[in-house]
Amino acid sequence: MCGFPFLFYAFDSYEQAVKQMVHIKDCFSPDYEEQRIYHELYSQVYKNIYKKLSPLYQELHDICHRH
Repeated sequence: MCGFPFLFYAFDSYEQAVKQMVHIKDCFSPDYEEQRIYHELYSQVYKNIYKKLSPLYQELHDICHRH
């Protein structure tokens, strides 16, 4: 046993550990209407938020790293 310890367990391989610890319960399918809304929010709002806040982020960085 090469030993991949996880808490109190040891597995012979990474693959064995994954097989014993990962279990698929539910599968989700994309909701394309939601995707459209998220894309619109990202492209029209969130990208602009970053651009507008970027100078403030730089000020925060400069203040925090001054000392």
